[in-house]
Amino acid sequence: MPDPILSLVQLLSLAALFYLLIPVSGAFYVRRQWRIFRKNLRHSLDVPLVVPRVTSLSASLGLHRFLGQLEAIEGSTLLWIRGKSGTITADMKDARIYKQTDPGINDELYRHLYPYALPKISLSQMPWSDIFSLTEGTRLFLFGNLDVQGGKYCLRSTREIPLTVIIYNEDPFTLIPRCIWSGRQTNELWNFLTPWSILTGSLLLLISTLWQFQNTNNYGIQFLGLSMALLPVILFLPPGVFLFNLYQRFWEKGKKYRAERDLMRLSLSSYPAEGENQAVCEDETEILFSRKPTGWPDTEEIEYCCYGIPEGLLEMSDIDLKGCCISYPADPELLAAFCQKRAFLYEALSGIVLVVGMFLNYLLIWFIAKGLY
Repeated sequence: MPDPILSLVQLLSLAALFYLLIPVSGAFYVRRQWRIFRKNLRHSLDVPLVVPRVTSLSASLGLHRFLGQLEAIEGSTLLWIRGKSGTITADMKDARIYKQTDPGINDELYRHLYPYALPKISLSQMPWSDIFSLTEGTRLFLFGNLDVQGGKYCLRSTREIPLTVIIYNEDPFTLIPRCIWSGRQTNELWNFLTPWSILTGSLLLLISTLWQFQNTNNYGIQFLGLSMALLPVILFLPPGVFLFNLYQRFWEKGKKYRAERDLMRLSLSSYPAEGENQAVCEDETEILFSRKPTGWPDTEEIEYCCYGIPEGLLEMSDIDLKGCCISYPADPELLAAFCQKRAFLYEALSGIVLVVGMFLNYLLIWFIAKGLY
């Protein structure tokens, strides 16, 4: 007869490992990868655009960015890209490629954040090996290390920063804000590890429970093992399924606030000198638009502060916006902190709601099982 305490510890350990620790570890990894992407994307606005020139120089020129259209593919990894200032190449080995959704039905307008529609769907990421064809004229944004060899300009990855390539089909001026907004996982808890972890955990718990049925008469242990093995199904049973839907809504709100946080910081330079970011607008005609977080109090006493549009964004605009600025109801860092707190609140609420839903379902199943026994 197995020790009930040992059996309980075994079941709880399996459930904690495969249902909690592994998915959460994957969530932290995925969130970190997207955070690095957004940081690199913001940093790209502070580095120069590639301007190809006739030269015999052979050197590494550091981080640069480039906007252009695909001209040709040479071999398996080399792209020829034509931009306004000339043609360069890009080595796609170890590159990280993202595809921005086309503007349209999958966009939503948040006038208090940005005068252009923002994507409702997360940016999609893919390795170069999964891209079977790119048509001539495909619009590309690239950010990486620029090498010049015998007059040939080439953007490529380094050990520290991989080449970032974004496939897009929109106004270049809106590209970076849209990617900052959508550059995050829909739900980090559902990541590349989660399906396999849940499947493995469920199978191991089911095997352990079957062994318990054959070797013990402890109905509590048997019920616990079977219910944990069937957890992926139990989550979607009433009444917990209604709270699961509420969990998704809270998580989505938290995700939206994290996106707002990043937009608030977009006007801030990656390495600002004191007072460098803030601009002074003499009249309202210089204000391109205003930006404030969802839920920020709207009072008449607010003194708006203006921040200039990053030079990197101005260079990507088809129209002259030099001298324009963005107004905020407070310091953008203060607004970002407000968004961060709201995001944490909604993510905490989503976790609480999920646990309560699971508890209600377990309680209901326990009473049903007890009645059957």
